[in-house]
Amino acid sequence: MPPDFSRPSSTGGNFNPKDTFIGTDVPSDPSFDLVKSSTFIVFDDSRALDILGSSPSYEFIFNTSNDSVHEAPVYVPALNAIIYSIAAQGIYEQQIVGLNGSQPTLANYTTNPPVYAVNGGRLYNGYIYWAVEGGVPFPSPTSNQTILQKPGIYRLDPTTGQVEAILNNYFGKQFNSPNDLVIDSRGDIFFTDSWY
Repeated sequence: MPPDFSRPSSTGGNFNPKDTFIGTDVPSDPSFDLVKSSTFIVFDDSRALDILGSSPSYEFIFNTSNDSVHEAPVYVPALNAIIYSIAAQGIYEQQIVGLNGSQPTLANYTTNPPVYAVNGGRLYNGYIYWAVEGGVPFPSPTSNQTILQKPGIYRLDPTTGQVEAILNNYFGKQFNSPNDLVIDSRGDIFFTDSWY
């Protein structure tokens, strides 16, 4: 963005409802005001329109169960579904958007064991790999058990719901908050471990 731009911020534990991208003020570029009333934004015409076509649009399908940040959306061809995470305190299940019927469906998707605070996800060789930041004990959404989980990289078999931690430390040093990941063609996983 061209200088001088500003955005209201939420500081000191106080939430400012204008702390959003559309709340950004760019006085030197009046065209930025178009963002405030837009329902669909393409930042790079040359690449985006090759994928989306010349007239991209979107259609409202359904409300989600929690009006929070949604993370780690992964399309799973074997299920013809999208599995994603709701990064909200107290939400211990993922969501699954089924695409098999004439209309998409939305349901809770609980893994075994349950996983909390999934931030990034990728499909590789039929498995979903998750960057998981949650590292505090939490109540199981399906039983009276307490789930003990460490931040790390987890592997999910989306057809069975079975999850396993494949990496949660670096030579004995616990990860802080894995946030996103990518997997290259050889299966090597690269991920961020944010410091909050």
